[in-house]
Amino acid sequence: MIQKCFDHHIQQHTYNADQLRFLRVMQAVLVKKRHLILADLYEGYFTAFGDDAVERMFSPPQISELMAFTQQLAA
Repeated sequence: MIQKCFDHHIQQHTYNADQLRFLRVMQAVLVKKRHLILADLYEGYFTAFGDDAVERMFSPPQISELMAFTQQLAA
């Protein structure tokens, strides 16, 4: 179900290749942990993208939207 929701979300937005890879990691972490908080985006698997990657790849409104999206899926 989470994969289907991510796929739908991605279809509704325009993301570049790096952003898509980041989103797939978000998806995998969400499946594994069953929740995702903003601090998670600066740790673990996300460090492979570099320091503060989420801030470089996404605008603040996009980050807020992604966090709201993942919180809906975790509910």
